[in-house]
Amino acid sequence: MTMKLTTTPGEFKQAGRDRLAKQILNDKYVKLEVNNDFDIKESFQDNTTKIYCEVRLSGSKDSSSLFVESGGQGPVDAFFSGLSRQLSERFCSLRALKFSEFGVDANFAGIDLSISGSDAPVEATLVVSNSQGSQFVFRDSSRSMNKAAISVVLKAIEHFINLEEAVIVLHDAIIDAEKRNRGDLFNRYTMQLAELVEKTSYVGSIKRNAKKLNVDYSPWDYED
Repeated sequence: MTMKLTTTPGEFKQAGRDRLAKQILNDKYVKLEVNNDFDIKESFQDNTTKIYCEVRLSGSKDSSSLFVESGGQGPVDAFFSGLSRQLSERFCSLRALKFSEFGVDANFAGIDLSISGSDAPVEATLVVSNSQGSQFVFRDSSRSMNKAAISVVLKAIEHFINLEEAVIVLHDAIIDAEKRNRGDLFNRYTMQLAELVEKTSYVGSIKRNAKKLNVDYSPWDYED
């Protein structure tokens, strides 16, 4: 499927939330990458796809790997649903996400028309929706269509898990600022939290963290 989308205003805001999450998490920002092979098995009779791979979570204090085995309507659907499902116990906000649209667009600019052009770079575009009806656009480019497709899924999941991690860090910081009567820090952290949760609800994550810390769930936790 070809889906050529120009950069949307939402993507600029999305990039801003990414920068804020990196600033908050610093060396705890989690990076996702496929370790070695990514196996795809297609059933033409059943019109289904199965994928098998190992995904490494690095850049955090507890770097680890997980094996993803999943099926779906194509490798992108299978990988997105399988990886989300595996990570959702730790990052509960992933449960509210769903695969919405996917497309690829080949860039033939500068390609010699006398050859096939089959190695032209492609841009994969993934649209993800959440339970609030918000949509998020992610892109990645490569000369391999499969690599671009897999990389854009990693980019999307990475975005959401790091926002959730940053929300929890801010939640801890707000509780600490409130205990110390630091109104300046309280206001700064709540403003940052408001920016992160603008399009996605992290109520479940915050409630779980509040229970872990044995503190009350407060109105400023942005239940929207």
